Amino acid sequence: MTTLTLTILVDNNEPVDPECKCAPAPGLSMLLERRDFSILFDTGPDKMTIISNADRLEVDRSKLESLIISHRHRDHTGGIESVFELRPDIPVYLPEDIDVPFPNKEVISGHVILKRMSTGTIRIIHTIGEYKGSPIPENHIVLVDKDDDAYIFCGCCHTGIDKVVEVVADMGLNPLLVAGGLHLVGKPREEIERIADKLVKYGVEIAIPIHCSGHTIKDVLSEKGVTVIEAGVCSQIPLEYR
Repeated sequence: MTTLTLTILVDNNEPVDPECKCAPAPGLSMLLERRDFSILFDTGPDKMTIISNADRLEVDRSKLESLIISHRHRDHTGGIESVFELRPDIPVYLPEDIDVPFPNKEVISGHVILKRMSTGTIRIIHTIGEYKGSPIPENHIVLVDKDDDAYIFCGCCHTGIDKVVEVVADMGLNPLLVAGGLHLVGKPREEIERIADKLVKYGVEIAIPIHCSGHTIKDVLSEKGVTVIEAGVCSQIPLEYR
């Protein structure tokens, strides 16, 4: 077993741990760390929030190996400058040609293997969903263990988390976990029930809904037997690879 640690640096939700001093903010940034990689996924709405919360959690941002941006919205990209100041040469993976200050950047337009390891693979899954009637390209991180179990991390999932899970399943992988913004806040319960049924159908066992997910999806998934991990800003969650 190897441990992946998910640290939520920026999120709308208050800290689960009352002792945590991190401040919530309307945005998202997640850090994925294992002994052989350190990936930052999105940067929150502004420079100071991500720096302040990372410092409170004693996160060494200088060790970041790559930055992946889910989509162009400001609440996911506003803190990019904080990364640039520490690591101007860091590889940056974008869903489209967003104007960012990094010389080493790549626009992802398909399903890309970012790094292959003896105990797992990091993929970027690219999808196009709709936001207020307009198409929006979006990257998702998929970590794959040696048993082909997939751990899916979303920024906002405008495409629909059920569709993202279906894409992963169609790749011959087992979508074990979904985490991040599921874009279900304010959706009718019957729609959330339909989406939850699809997640269960494809084998999702664990969910960490934050950011734009809303509360209803947590209740519905729990009722259907999915393990829901409560999380918010400054949560540090160990996830075991098989």
